[in-house]
Amino acid sequence: MKRILIHLGLGLLMVVMLLTACGQDASIRVASDMSTEGGLLSQMIILMLRANGFQVTDHSGLGTTMEVRDALLNNRIDIYPEYTGNGAHFFQGIDPGIWKDAQKGYEKVKELDRANNVVWLQPAPANNTWAIAIPRGLAEKEDMWSMEQFADYVNRGGYVKLMCSEEFLTDPFALPAFQEVYGFSLRYDQLLTQPGGNTAVTEKAAAEGTDGVNVAMAYGTDGYVDALDLVLLKDTKTAQPVYAPAPVVRSAVLERYPEIADILNKVFASLDQKTLQNLNSQTGFVGGEIAYLVARDYLIEKGFLTQDPSGFPTDLPALAIDLPDPTEQGIRLVDYVIMVEPDPLWHKTFEVNLETMHDVRVVGWFMASGGAFNDIKALVLDDVDFINWENRHEVEGLYKTDKLTIAKIDLPITASGRYHLVFDNRFSTFSNKYVLAKFYLYWSED
Repeated sequence: MKRILIHLGLGLLMVVMLLTACGQDASIRVASDMSTEGGLLSQMIILMLRANGFQVTDHSGLGTTMEVRDALLNNRIDIYPEYTGNGAHFFQGIDPGIWKDAQKGYEKVKELDRANNVVWLQPAPANNTWAIAIPRGLAEKEDMWSMEQFADYVNRGGYVKLMCSEEFLTDPFALPAFQEVYGFSLRYDQLLTQPGGNTAVTEKAAAEGTDGVNVAMAYGTDGYVDALDLVLLKDTKTAQPVYAPAPVVRSAVLERYPEIADILNKVFASLDQKTLQNLNSQTGFVGGEIAYLVARDYLIEKGFLTQDPSGFPTDLPALAIDLPDPTEQGIRLVDYVIMVEPDPLWHKTFEVNLETMHDVRVVGWFMASGGAFNDIKALVLDDVDFINWENRHEVEGLYKTDKLTIAKIDLPITASGRYHLVFDNRFSTFSNKYVLAKFYLYWSED
């Protein structure tokens, strides 16, 4: 998705990554924010660059929009997918109407960012703008298909319970803009906020009526709207900017590798509204497909790739994992391809609090590619074992494999604390390994 995401929430600690400057022979560092679509687009960028001979370091899900932009401006990453409408946040004092025109907004943000040594490449012909979604049954009952009709419904005293992010409430270009342009106001008791900007959560709540929710924060390229039988209310008065996704690149990188523009521009030109909605629908929910695989299959289908540049087969073995039942909560720990060097090990940190989380388990699978034997070691460790393992001491661990190509995990977590999902390639002397991984943390609440 687009948007300036504020935090991940749910007790998940983001891994602190040390991003070093791009040296003469260093890889291209590609990142994204924590949104579904951001991760999908970053995987397309990574796949295309690898297929064209570039070494790439994957920092997908690095942080909020502003954190990722700061990393770009301070030479800690090289490329990430951004949205033209976010120029309204990056640059103050610009005529707001410019951001509501796709071409003018793109030209303006491209012009303004030159001073920051940032180049905007070809934007996709799509608009991932803020939107409001309601159940189709409500739309049909009230004959409510536009924001004008929604405003009339609110002002007539119609029942509304909106689930959204804190940012949607406070960003002047989000709910405040809708309220000002269409002339309505929602009370505090009509609002329910949730951490982050995952519209799969807000839309599912509206579709199912969770906690009385019947209105959801949404994005223009969401893929779950049709599947959940929701309706996106039309922004007939253009309250929102146009948020067209485009790769943004440090100018120094593009000057050194000008071919990157041609490599990526043709891909983004193919990503229209319906295409992004379809691709997002495959990755959005917990249990959805890995963004890497969705991106890879699309690029192969469209002829941009002929094979997987990381060496994974197009027909993967059947590795079904148990999805949560309706009473369970779930967050993704990892669902992309990781490049694990011979040193250091790769790890993802997460926390468990059994006072609020019950029946906690880590569920997932991985597949390794690279080297002579396509192998990796996988572990789940508590803090003490992680320190010992990092210093090359033997540990029992909650879960530990020898060198394997592929495996499934369904691991109960029975104590509160901080834990680490680890992939270790330190038994290799030279070979990097690619690990296709899909792991979730599930739990029940009181």
